[in-house]
Amino acid sequence: MEDLERIKVNNIQYAKRVKTAKEYQEYLDYRKSNQSVPHEKAIEDITYEIMNESVTGTGTQFYEFDIYVKGSTSNTYFDNSAFVIEFNTFAFGVNLSSNNMVTITRGINYDNATYVDPMASVTDDSPNSIRFGIGSDYAATSWNRTLLTPISEKLLHVKLQLIDCIGFTDITFIDIANTSIVALYTDTPDIDPFIAPYLAYDNAEYIQPLPYELCGPPAINSFFPSSITAGTKSVLTISGSGFGNVRGNGQVHFSNANDGGNTFLSFLNDYDYISWTDTEIQLILPSIIHDPSSSTTYYYPGSGFFRVERDDNVITTSNSSLEIRYSVNNIGVGMLGTPNFRKLPYRHVDQSISNGGYAREFSLDTSITNYPVRTMIIRKALRDWSCATTIKWIANDTVTQQGQMTDGKSIIYMAGSPNNTELASTVSRSGYSCIDANTNEEIIYFEETDIRIVSDLNPPEGWFYDTTMLIDVPADTFDFYAVITHELGHAHYLSHVVKADETMHYSESPGISASLRSHLYSSPNTIEGGTYVSNKSQNLNTANCSGIGVTSPLYYSSCGVLSVPNSTLNLNSVLVYPNPFNDEITLTFDLNTDANFSYIVTDLYGKLISEKSINSLSNGNYTEVIELPLLSSGVYFITINFNNERKAIKIIKQ
Repeated sequence: MEDLERIKVNNIQYAKRVKTAKEYQEYLDYRKSNQSVPHEKAIEDITYEIMNESVTGTGTQFYEFDIYVKGSTSNTYFDNSAFVIEFNTFAFGVNLSSNNMVTITRGINYDNATYVDPMASVTDDSPNSIRFGIGSDYAATSWNRTLLTPISEKLLHVKLQLIDCIGFTDITFIDIANTSIVALYTDTPDIDPFIAPYLAYDNAEYIQPLPYELCGPPAINSFFPSSITAGTKSVLTISGSGFGNVRGNGQVHFSNANDGGNTFLSFLNDYDYISWTDTEIQLILPSIIHDPSSSTTYYYPGSGFFRVERDDNVITTSNSSLEIRYSVNNIGVGMLGTPNFRKLPYRHVDQSISNGGYAREFSLDTSITNYPVRTMIIRKALRDWSCATTIKWIANDTVTQQGQMTDGKSIIYMAGSPNNTELASTVSRSGYSCIDANTNEEIIYFEETDIRIVSDLNPPEGWFYDTTMLIDVPADTFDFYAVITHELGHAHYLSHVVKADETMHYSESPGISASLRSHLYSSPNTIEGGTYVSNKSQNLNTANCSGIGVTSPLYYSSCGVLSVPNSTLNLNSVLVYPNPFNDEITLTFDLNTDANFSYIVTDLYGKLISEKSINSLSNGNYTEVIELPLLSSGVYFITINFNNERKAIKIIKQ
């Protein structure tokens, strides 16, 4: 209703301007047709020039300029002038007068009762030009015109509202052949315009302005937050200038998580943008971007520098990196580009309601179970994920079935050779959406998840089997534990990130040193993401969902104790209990050699909570009680060091 009322008012005002302009033109025509014998006069010229251009405003923005005027002598008194000014419709829109987007005021020497208000007669000469003028008010009873001199002075100030502060104004004087005809003066300041001779300047010069760029190139001044998560409806706010008042074809380009941030992604989906102004962009950071030209092509934002591209394809890059700590899988449903399109977050559910609250029951193919070391590492990786995030996973049977297919089973198997550099792949299929009755959020869940690990690496490449994280990975071999842990991260519905020491980093390199090996317990961002998914899944209300139940958390009394051969760690056992705990936890361990011992307790972000060190412990059995009564409920880590050999264990304060 407000828009309709505004349009109505604009139409009324514009009709009045058109009427006034017509009346003033009739007055000028009358003067010209009734002029007396040609007036003896010297040659007199007038010059108009656009000066003092600027962009003003922070929310609604304006382009403002002055029209200056001067004479060739000091012998004339300014009587009348008219202008038609053309503009760039991309920056200003169309029909500025009828849309009430132009304001014209008089210069100080012309702001008096002698001259008419130019706003009273400004009209749209065309969709991309306005016509206006200033002259002696024929309805006045007395006049005191301004003497023109060769010194320029401000005649008018023009203020045009911008719809998009990009590109150039393209402001130009046009229709000069006609407007110059009514560039008039008088010999005396106070003569009645109805009896004054019709004196036109012999030459009217309109100095065209130089190209004026609106707002200049875009610039990113800051962004908040500097550390964010993707696929969690987290909002990123980018502040700066010159972004353009409307997005148009503008885009934000994030680093590509699937190549370690070596390239920039070209676009986001329209769905991801919240708002776009010349000074601020707000968006929901997506975990997945759908390619509008291919229904099976997706892109994934990652940490690093990002860019803002304005509608006119001018690009600026952030001065600092954005950290995307973790990325939770989403998927788009509905037709891209329509109001029905939306991105749904992945959640775990108990597929059979009475199945013990398991998020996923994996079957191990004989390509795994025929090799005990592979089985042990996969079971350890499953356990590590449960210890780190409370996700309830189990590997409960052996199958002889390979292939990522829709069969209702979640299978882990080894087969085939690398696809390009891909060492493994994870596919979740048979997805269904439903509404969480607690939050009214639409989510998506999947019946099965299959994980394929490459069996036939390109010689001399091979797999390295070890979970101690203390041994260098030999040249031309890949860390089997790191790869399966990474794929289980995808099964946990996490996407790639750009951080080489995190489990969900996009790639795994062969032949790395022990200090660079990726371990779940040394990946706090990955654990934070997995815990987020677990908590969201475990707090679902599936009352509106048919045939599924809610997953339950899985707590182990001891985490991090399962290992495989090749360990040189000076430990026979490590236990932390109770876990979860209330005010204190007990740490027990057996040393099989003398060692220096220390531990630290930290939160998920690495903040130190408690620490202790003891030098020169002899081999034997030890118990250490750690009191933590003031901790808030949540997830923490205790990292234990023996002669610089480390184990990290997740602990939960109730």
